[in-house]
Amino acid sequence: MISFWCKNQGIKLPDTVQFSKDGGLTKADRDHFVSLLKKMSSNLSGQREAAEELRQLTKKMPSFRALFVEYVNAVPHLLFPFSQKSSSEIHVGLQEDLITTLLNISIHDDNKKLVAENPTAEEVQL
Repeated sequence: MISFWCKNQGIKLPDTVQFSKDGGLTKADRDHFVSLLKKMSSNLSGQREAAEELRQLTKKMPSFRALFVEYVNAVPHLLFPFSQKSSSEIHVGLQEDLITTLLNISIHDDNKKLVAENPTAEEVQL
């Protein structure tokens, strides 16, 4: 309906966003991504820092969302804090960053299945 109205009004809709596997990311970007995931199994300070940065990167850069498909254990690494403690024991800011990152990566179609099939992600979403 919106496209029809825009066409009748002579308004060109923007092209749909296409997610490429590469997304212009460098090896350094990929290495940084892996290092952030590794920090998720470190101390609380490291987890919070990594979770906040992953939240920001997945919000602003679709190419970072696509990295979760490329790395088989990326979602389990992201959600590692939830596998170690109950939700009530995890720092609130860390929880918010992890859940927001999970939602951000779910925007990418290829990630939807990864998130939906991850048992920890299911628990977190409830």
